[in-house]
Amino acid sequence: MAGCVYSRVFLGIENPTVGLLNVGSEEGKGNQLAKEAFPVLQKSGLNFVGNVEGHDIPKGTANVIVCDGFVGNIVLKFCEGLSELVNGWLRDELWDSLPQDKLDDVTTRLDRLMRPGSVLGGAPLWGVNGLVTIAHGNSRAPQIAHTIGVAKDCAEKGFVDLLRGELEKAHRLIAAPEA
Repeated sequence: MAGCVYSRVFLGIENPTVGLLNVGSEEGKGNQLAKEAFPVLQKSGLNFVGNVEGHDIPKGTANVIVCDGFVGNIVLKFCEGLSELVNGWLRDELWDSLPQDKLDDVTTRLDRLMRPGSVLGGAPLWGVNGLVTIAHGNSRAPQIAHTIGVAKDCAEKGFVDLLRGELEKAHRLIAAPEA
């Protein structure tokens, strides 16, 4: 839910698609948590597209990927490491082939795609009763400044109230008896 509200408010995606990160795309796949989450997401009123696999993330199969925090942190840190590896490879291979400004542009774009938190800064922290933003542990002054800006934007756009309203609506849909 939070990812959908964030996508609408900050990314301009009117009806974001939602995928449940899983080991297969078929319904009924995964561990107990994934199996229990699937029908809840189906009834939530979200634009749920079903299970998605890890390879679907960079393809953009869904705008919002749902998973537990443990798995999400692993995926995030994998992307950060892959970005560092690919950027290093690009610099090694293209150092003499591209003008420095072009090489910097390519590696910055890759960083923004695969490591947005470390390039831009923080994001809202879900699951707290109020507005909290969080930044990456290795953030420096520019990322902290951006994180403060995110908090300001959240406050000005009423992000917490929008999220509460959407959560209440989803709760009613999920709790409604089957027709």
